[in-house]
Amino acid sequence: TMVLVRTDYTESITRLAATPPIIKGWHTEEGPAKLGLLEYTITRTRPHRLPRGYSCVLAVAVYTPEFNVSRLRSSISQLCHALEEPVTKCSSNNKPLIFVAGDFNGADVRPLCTKFYLRQMNREPTRAAKCIDIILSNPPDCYISETRNPLGPPTSSPQYFNLADEASTNSENNEPSCSDHRSVLAVAPKHLYSATRPSERKILVRSGQLRDTVAAIRQLDTNALLADIETDPHSSINRFMQAIRNAQDLHQPLRIVKTKGDQEWMNVEIKQMIRERQRLHSAGEHNLRDQLALRIVGLIATRKANFYREKYTRSKAGMWEHANKLRKPPTTLPPDPEYGERLNEQFSDTVWQGVTQANISRFIRRDALPTVVPVFNFTNVGEQLRNVKSTSASPDGISGKLLYSARLELVSPLVAIFNHCVNKGIVIDEWRLGNITPIPKVQNPATPSDMRPIAITSTLCKIMERIITKQILRLVR
Repeated sequence: TMVLVRTDYTESITRLAATPPIIKGWHTEEGPAKLGLLEYTITRTRPHRLPRGYSCVLAVAVYTPEFNVSRLRSSISQLCHALEEPVTKCSSNNKPLIFVAGDFNGADVRPLCTKFYLRQMNREPTRAAKCIDIILSNPPDCYISETRNPLGPPTSSPQYFNLADEASTNSENNEPSCSDHRSVLAVAPKHLYSATRPSERKILVRSGQLRDTVAAIRQLDTNALLADIETDPHSSINRFMQAIRNAQDLHQPLRIVKTKGDQEWMNVEIKQMIRERQRLHSAGEHNLRDQLALRIVGLIATRKANFYREKYTRSKAGMWEHANKLRKPPTTLPPDPEYGERLNEQFSDTVWQGVTQANISRFIRRDALPTVVPVFNFTNVGEQLRNVKSTSASPDGISGKLLYSARLELVSPLVAIFNHCVNKGIVIDEWRLGNITPIPKVQNPATPSDMRPIAITSTLCKIMERIITKQILRLVR
């Protein structure tokens, strides 16, 4: 196992003292010998750029000889003991980025992973059909593993021709290689590394003034847009909704903005000191920068301690809820088109799948239906528009905030649209769509059935449904 450090990307390199344990009384063919129970080296480096929240990199190269189960367990225990000191020297605010790599010869590394919150990055075979060369690390999900050909140029030495492992053959020219182990690399692709940076994220927001959109909606000729609603209701309603979207896009176009995800304990004083530290770093004043960095670390520790002491007290409501969020962070899934298709199949017609809807037409009498008084009027529709919440826009592109702001301009055409939809028994296609967000039901979801669909449907359709529900309940009671 090799630790390669690029010096032009690193501020400091320190090799820590390591004293591997020795097994005495180990007998070989040549007589008694001393055999290392564990061979390892620990190197601490400080690159110029690291993921947020990490202060340095601990690169640990490990080799565990082939022993029985008890000896391998002792080797992992010794490695845990050796890593305690360099890890505990780092503060809790700036934990080290740990990479433990080497030939473990099938040792159980779960105690090591549990103690230092590591995860195994590679699962592919590295020697024959076994994965004995592994990489353990604790960074965010911006690193991936790559398995490549063994190191070393092809050789014609006869001692390599008797190797029975597949890894001892170079795949390019089918000649033996100097090593019988495949190489495993931990790589941070640029797109994955950028995706895990919590400092800023890009979102789409509406620019401009909402009152300009309301003024443009006020100028619309709704009578002309809904003139042929009797003959072609779908096209007429779609034309009306498209006119609203055009007015919104004209006066409030979508633009991409960057938002910073600051911690809840962050304040203005710490932000100013961080900006000053960045200025000193750009100016090349490294001594002043290091002094200010130490002050920032102490200030952050004090601020976090005071903040969480005041927040997580037993007298305050929701204390355990906040504590569980920190203890069990929300599960995020990587984008997977195939998994998305399976979710679509799972969520489509979830409620009525396999259920035949009953025919209730025989219970309806035409003489019992109101023929003069319409279901929708200016009173009930205006009331729903005044009470609408500022929800996100559904696939129809009309948000609750826009409906509330333009309620006086939209109440008249919406009354006509709702009454016509109920009288004709139609629902336009845009009102049948929804933006579905899957929420995990369990800690580690594995199948689509472990996800709960949360849908954002059309606000106009929900307004119509609420009014119809009130009418039905009034008749039933």
